[in-house]
Amino acid sequence: MVRNKLGFPIIVKPTNLAASLETKKINNLEELSTWCCKHDPKKLLKYYGRAIPFIFETFISTEKFDLFHCDAIINNGQVIFTQVSRYGYPCMDVSANGKSLGSIFIPTTIRKYKTLYELPELVITAFNRFAPIPNGVMHLEAFRDRYNGQIVFLETQLRAPGGHICSAYKYALDIDLVEVDYRLQMNLPISLNKKEYFYTAWMHIPTQTGIIDRLILPKIRSNILKMDYRIVSHQKTEHPSSLFSLLMHDHTALLIIIGSKKYADLVKDFNYLKEFKPFIYTDNTLNLKQ
Repeated sequence: MVRNKLGFPIIVKPTNLAASLETKKINNLEELSTWCCKHDPKKLLKYYGRAIPFIFETFISTEKFDLFHCDAIINNGQVIFTQVSRYGYPCMDVSANGKSLGSIFIPTTIRKYKTLYELPELVITAFNRFAPIPNGVMHLEAFRDRYNGQIVFLETQLRAPGGHICSAYKYALDIDLVEVDYRLQMNLPISLNKKEYFYTAWMHIPTQTGIIDRLILPKIRSNILKMDYRIVSHQKTEHPSSLFSLLMHDHTALLIIIGSKKYADLVKDFNYLKEFKPFIYTDNTLNLKQ
């Protein structure tokens, strides 16, 4: 049934975990059969302390699709604020291939992303047919075909976004989404008096496997709002075991948040940081996992 409905490859993922935990790409029927045989609900229950249900999804190739997050504030059933950002790499590339994790603001003035700004309202309208959407913050993710603009809804949750997305909002717009989320849930007033627009981006750059020889500073045009090296010279480090280990800083080499009033400069610096390595490893220990 899965093969006929979705085709291969597919994504198997839990419905109540985060940071790509237990998420896997399955390429064929043999791999699906292997996953089903190894999947042990009792072990997952013991490890996570709750039952972990799974769903199967169509795999979206990143050869032509970019991944975005749309963060909206909902009050009395209406979207009163939306900000769209583009991930540097999809989460699967981060967890499986050791890519950097981060996102960059998308200005409301770029017309080709207009549909992404409208997406939270469309999603709320669809969900309202089943139950009213409570007040709070909604974090939504969607793919966009970079050639024809097609939008593919991925998932959404009623919560403030993770990673350092909230930090980026705070620097850019002086909006604390975590506070806004709690205040709305408690029916308290909120203030969205945004300061002058300041474009921001953030990036978690992962460690690799080896012993660090020395650290390297990035060369960028944008303002550095926060730069936190989580490594030191002569430290032995490992490739991230999961996206979760990167977010928890266990395998983060550098966390950096940058901002600029010149969006073109921010885009150049964000693309530079996607590939930037803030370290040099000793030649006899480096064991890169690509």
